[in-house]
Amino acid sequence: MAQVFSQAYGNKKKPKAVRLHDGGKAMFESIIKEIQQFDRIIIHRHNHPDGDALGSQIGLKHILQENYPNKEIYVVGDAAGHYSFMDDTVMDEIPDEYYTDAL
Repeated sequence: MAQVFSQAYGNKKKPKAVRLHDGGKAMFESIIKEIQQFDRIIIHRHNHPDGDALGSQIGLKHILQENYPNKEIYVVGDAAGHYSFMDDTVMDEIPDEYYTDAL
C-alpha cells in the first residue's frame, strides 16, 4: 500500500496513514486477492461520465498498471465528451471474449 501512495503522490507530502477497522482491512485484503487471481481486468464506470468518474477509472488503471505490470488492464465506457481534454480518456475497445475469465 505504501508503494501505491508513493507512486500516486510522488514528491508531495504523503497523506496521514488511514487506520482501517477490521472490516476495512478484510475488505482491502479481499480486493487485493481478487486482483491477484485474474490476468485481465476490465474497469467500468457509469454512462455520461463526469470528471470524477473518468478520474477514478483512469487513476485505478494507472495504479493497477504500476503494481501489476504483467496484467492486461482495460478501461471501457462511452466517450468522454467535454472531458476529452483529460489524458487517457480514449476508452479501450475490446471484444466480448475478453470478458471471459476477467475481473
